[in-house]
Amino acid sequence: MRISLIVSVSMTLVGVLLAAVLGTYFARRFSKPVAQLKSAMGKVSRGQFDITLERGSPDEIGELAVAFVDMAGRLRDTMVSRNYVESIIASMSNALIVMSPEGQIQRMNRAATDLLGYEETELVGLTVGLIFVEDELLGKATEIAYLVESGFIQDSDMTLLTKSGRHVPVYLSTAVMRDEKNELDGIIFVATDISEEHRVARLKADFISTVSHELRTPLTSIKGSLGLAANGALGSLPERAQDMIVLANKNTDRLMNLVNDILDMDKLETGRMEFDLKPLDLSELVVTAVEYSQGFAMQHGVEFSVSRLPDGPTVRGDADRLTQVVVNLISNAAKFSPPGENVEIAVARENGFARVSVSDRGPGISAEYGNQIFEPFSQVDGSDHREKSGSGLGLSISKSIIEEHVGDIGFQSEVGVGSTFFFTLPVHPGS
Repeated sequence: MRISLIVSVSMTLVGVLLAAVLGTYFARRFSKPVAQLKSAMGKVSRGQFDITLERGSPDEIGELAVAFVDMAGRLRDTMVSRNYVESIIASMSNALIVMSPEGQIQRMNRAATDLLGYEETELVGLTVGLIFVEDELLGKATEIAYLVESGFIQDSDMTLLTKSGRHVPVYLSTAVMRDEKNELDGIIFVATDISEEHRVARLKADFISTVSHELRTPLTSIKGSLGLAANGALGSLPERAQDMIVLANKNTDRLMNLVNDILDMDKLETGRMEFDLKPLDLSELVVTAVEYSQGFAMQHGVEFSVSRLPDGPTVRGDADRLTQVVVNLISNAAKFSPPGENVEIAVARENGFARVSVSDRGPGISAEYGNQIFEPFSQVDGSDHREKSGSGLGLSISKSIIEEHVGDIGFQSEVGVGSTFFFTLPVHPGS
């Protein structure tokens, strides 16, 4: 029995010792990686993402260490990207404003706070209506609704309100932000201050208007005097003097036409040209314009032929301004057509639009000038074109007038064959 007791005590001591050895082994095995994880977590919380951990063993703790290192690397990459984006936003010269789906301001960059005169903390969480003109914002709401559906970036001219109440004209680009579920996460506005462009445009418009009006008065007087002289008010004149007066009278007409074109261009650019829009028969208008242009036909030795619809079409437009466009196209065709040729004018209806075309048999226009033909003061190079060209404003004015009528204008041309200039207008409902 004594021996049994000794054996039992010995086995107990061996078990305790073995347990102690195994406990120490496993404690060291698990406590070391846990301590490393704890230290790594502390580094990550302080923004130190470059960490390394020993896996130690292929158990759960080892896998946890690997996952934690991978997570730290992802966090590091995210922070780098975030800092990169933040640096770009902070350095932008354009104002950036982020709006929540509910219409509240979420953030602004320094350019935006400088432009508006607010600190970011004064506006974050408040409605975006505080910084936009109310009427313009209501109109912008429709664009934003379309933007959310389409995903396109919208650009428009808007006006921002500063803290002091000053109105700042801006060019505004609007884009949509979406989350990982493709749901609306916010709206981004990027605003460019165009106050200086507006100031320069006003100065230019004022200068053009002043100079043009100052020129018109003396030119009218000169033309009147030359007309009297040409009609014999000064008595019989030598043939050479009579020729000089006729030439001077023609050049005065050119100057007066140039002044009128500049004034029209100025009114169109500044939105001061008034349009009296009424339903009108486009075929009748074209016939009237052709009658006005018969002098060009006689002067250049060409004939006009008109192909028209017997019943319209009816469009909504300003008769005087549309006549101005047709006369401009017809006169250009007459100038560049060889003597004895026909200038063909046609009125047609195509897919809900009325189309007026003017075709000549002139030298044509090369493709390299196609993009600039409707620009102000644009003239096609070439001795023949330069000799017959005018102010270079007629087509630009025509384009602006047609666009004010929600129409389109263009041309087709082949060098050595001729050109066709045309415009289209929406047919008036019920036509």
